[in-house]
Amino acid sequence: MNTLIDTCIWSQGLRRKDALHTSIITQRLQTHIQQHQVIMLGVVRQERLSGIQHENQFERIRTKLTSFADFPTTAADFEIFTADKDFYHFKKHLNFKLDLI
Repeated sequence: MNTLIDTCIWSQGLRRKDALHTSIITQRLQTHIQQHQVIMLGVVRQERLSGIQHENQFERIRTKLTSFADFPTTAADFEIFTADKDFYHFKKHLNFKLDLI
């Protein structure tokens, strides 16, 4: 199954400091990547890159994210991996699988 990785997961998964909670997120993110399940929406890529102040950090993260092609937003068959509790409420009205950490 395709998995849409939410911005909050990318943010924690790409951090250099690795607290316990972040470590769990990083491990699960790596599993999705290794299983070739990750899809990327342009809006998620843009949100993740916006606000990065240092050019070298921007380029490092941009380069990592270019490994994932933009997925068409019209598809409805994907799972969302997020820590954002708002998706729990969206799930009540939309048809998608939710992996809420």
